[in-house]
Amino acid sequence: VGEAVDNKFTIEGVGVKDHHCTLVNEQLDEGSKVSLLPQNGARVFVNGKLISEMTAIMHGDRVIFGQNHFYKVTKKNNHKPKNAKNIKQNNLFIF
Repeated sequence: VGEAVDNKFTIEGVGVKDHHCTLVNEQLDEGSKVSLLPQNGARVFVNGKLISEMTAIMHGDRVIFGQNHFYKVTKKNNHKPKNAKNIKQNNLFIF
């Protein structure tokens, strides 16, 4: 995530670095785990708290990149009990 064109998610604005933050999506047995890792002292807040190391984000969390890029994490959870048919993979959407 950042201003550089080689990012998968490009955002521009005050306080956003070229390579601002890494978004990590890990597939686990119980679903997916998504984390943010700020790069080079970039300004990233999760739920109002400035983060400086790998931080997991959850459904409902509020994320700010730089000075004014605000996002709310919405995680569509399709997880069903083990005995249910047609178990689908978890998806993550950030708006």
